[in-house]
Amino acid sequence: MRSKNGLNVLLKGGALASKGFSLFLFLFCLLLLFPYGRAFSFPDVREGKMPDVSIVSRYIALHAAPPLPASLCRKIARRLLFESRREHIPPYVALAIAEQESSFNPQAFNSKTEDYGLFQVHFPFWKRYFARKSSGALVPLKPEELFNLGINIRVGLLILRHDIDLEKGDIARGIGRYSGRKGEKRMVYEQQVVAREVRFLAYWTDQRHAP
Repeated sequence: MRSKNGLNVLLKGGALASKGFSLFLFLFCLLLLFPYGRAFSFPDVREGKMPDVSIVSRYIALHAAPPLPASLCRKIARRLLFESRREHIPPYVALAIAEQESSFNPQAFNSKTEDYGLFQVHFPFWKRYFARKSSGALVPLKPEELFNLGINIRVGLLILRHDIDLEKGDIARGIGRYSGRKGEKRMVYEQQVVAREVRFLAYWTDQRHAP
């Protein structure tokens, strides 16, 4: 797998499809957000309708905890959009997972589970699968490298792409798999991420139609 923009991070080894309860939940969230029949249309990423960096960075600034400087919000937005296009993942899905996992904090760290960075990459499990290319050789990633914004987003979306592929393209189920949870806890995680997707899409719609 080739890398771009100097990020030589490799996965060693080899639209939106929601089903069943996940689809019901998505529609339920819409009803909660738009109870009075407000006009709302979902962008079709297959037609190239993507949010721009300014809208995504403003959304991140509104919801980041702790608050982040505008320059860092823009950097996160730019990298998220680039890597989501690269992995053919709707950007609002990538954005929602980053918000769910870390509240957009690139330095987030869970010492109990050893989850790192923006996408809370679970290093104890994934360390065997990722490496960076250095002078033609593959070098295993060090845990502290996952605090690097570009590396963390690259790894996080490679994992998400892998999980979606395991679920035969079903993004809703791929989100649940990404969480590493099972049963009811996985379902709750899917609900939370879908709610964040809807919140961003509502914000995007407002911004697109603002005078």
